[in-house]
Amino acid sequence: LSCKVPKQCMAFLCCRLYLGCYFYSLSCLCALELVCQQICAQTEKRVVKLKLKITIFFILLSLLTIVILLVNKRDSSDFQEIIYDNSRNYTYVPLANIGLSIGIVNDEHDQLIENMNFELEGTENFQGTIALVNQNEEEKDYLIVPLINYKQKKIRLGEDYQDKIKITLKPKEIAFIPFHLEDLKEGFHDFIFFIVKDPDNQNISDEYRIATTGSYSTIRGTINIGTVKNKSFQKYKKALEPIEETALDGILLTKNRNLKPWLSEEITDEEEIIDFNIKIGNLGENKEKYALVSLLDWNQTAVSSEYKVYFGELSQNSSEIIKGEINTQEIKKNAVSNYTTFLIPHPYEKVDPYNPEFFIQTSTRVGLYNKQN
Repeated sequence: LSCKVPKQCMAFLCCRLYLGCYFYSLSCLCALELVCQQICAQTEKRVVKLKLKITIFFILLSLLTIVILLVNKRDSSDFQEIIYDNSRNYTYVPLANIGLSIGIVNDEHDQLIENMNFELEGTENFQGTIALVNQNEEEKDYLIVPLINYKQKKIRLGEDYQDKIKITLKPKEIAFIPFHLEDLKEGFHDFIFFIVKDPDNQNISDEYRIATTGSYSTIRGTINIGTVKNKSFQKYKKALEPIEETALDGILLTKNRNLKPWLSEEITDEEEIIDFNIKIGNLGENKEKYALVSLLDWNQTAVSSEYKVYFGELSQNSSEIIKGEINTQEIKKNAVSNYTTFLIPHPYEKVDPYNPEFFIQTSTRVGLYNKQN
């Protein structure tokens, strides 16, 4: 069966088909454009949010950078490096070919501070610089041990918090060691730096041990914050055991009642406590108040089972004995331990560094060893 379509109808159908395709394509394009617009709008929102996040990030990064710079600036002033130099570049260093020179200097390192009594107002921190000079012709090791109010404490010493610091100096070399004392309460404070020469020497010969008597150097000063002194420190004990010997002026460690110095001792495994005598003598014309502090291997140890630090008062031209004790558990294994007691006159008083009455005296460096371990 066939059907003939007139040419006019065919043309009309083609036209309608074309228009249908056109409008369909147009509607598709419109839909596509709408989708694109929605995608662009969403993308634009995301871009705005991203820009906002980036802006906030850089603001926070800038603030963090500022904080870090401020902290570093503070730390750089608090944790200063130790500076080494030729001691001959400084006019206040005495000319010598043996021994050790020490002192406190100003921030520029060009002037020695002679007044060691410092007054502070409205601050709880104190900072200074130790100058340490090796006057010998050979390299030497030194150990600096700080005591604040007669207690060994970690302070900002050099580049870190520490309760002791070892310094090695070449011949004629000077070291500038910054220190910072923090959280000092209102009142009167004593600070002391013990400088230990040749701290690692384990020689137990009598000759060496006798030579260590008085071989320590010290720096001593006071800090008064505010106007009220701390009177809680003014507690001094009378002689625990007076003795008749008056030939002693200073401090001596002995194992019995005579004046033979205690130099060394071999420790056995059976011993738990080492007993000894700390003899104190005053040949002066006045009463003398004093403090006793002990170090074992350069760490503070109790003077006795009763006293971490002993504060006493000694009459003129008299002597006394304080019973000392050392726990053998604190002694090194397979090595020599060093024990020393320091006699510090006039505690918690303004010091005169040029007056011998304020000079700190030290006992012999006693060598303790255990060959069985």
